[in-house]
Amino acid sequence: MMISPEERVRWQYYRIEPGDSLIRIARKFDTEVALLRAANSIRGSMIRAGDTLMIPMGSGWESSLAMAGGEPQVKGYRVRRGDSLHAIAFNLGLDWRDIARWNNISAPYVIYPDQMLRVAEAPLRAVGNRLADLLKWEPERLNEAVRITAGELDIGMGKIAQPLRVALTGGAVSPSIDKTLWLTGRERSLERIRRALSYVMARAAAM
Repeated sequence: MMISPEERVRWQYYRIEPGDSLIRIARKFDTEVALLRAANSIRGSMIRAGDTLMIPMGSGWESSLAMAGGEPQVKGYRVRRGDSLHAIAFNLGLDWRDIARWNNISAPYVIYPDQMLRVAEAPLRAVGNRLADLLKWEPERLNEAVRITAGELDIGMGKIAQPLRVALTGGAVSPSIDKTLWLTGRERSLERIRRALSYVMARAAAM
């Protein structure tokens, strides 16, 4: 499937100039300070002239990673008044259809206040944790880690591989996910997954 130019992620690199601030740079690129911090692992507001900032542009990053964030180790969710499966799924970084399937909820997908729903850990965080535990960074081991995570979360491989691919490459097209991880390397892969999760959480907080 062809990806439109609007859906592709483009990275804008910006060299910090004397007198710059995160607020000024955020306004320049029509973004939020929290997103600049997340994408560049900045704590606080201190930046240094001459350093380079990475600024993700385009909608692909946000839309492809919308299902990647969420709270870790979620085991259950108590429905609140006004909730819907779509809203719950968005807030937890999950697919509403998976939540419905895990809880045997069928059309018209009605839920009630105080109902307890079974939910799983957000896919990208779960696979990132498993990958971090690998002793050998080899395609076969990497593929196995992704498959095991998908099985544990009871979701399809694509719902892990796609946000993982976007986190690693910034786009939706790459070689097989095990080869992409292997070619990217352990440290860079884990760092990019961490940045993707930070970005999604910062984006959610900014809404």
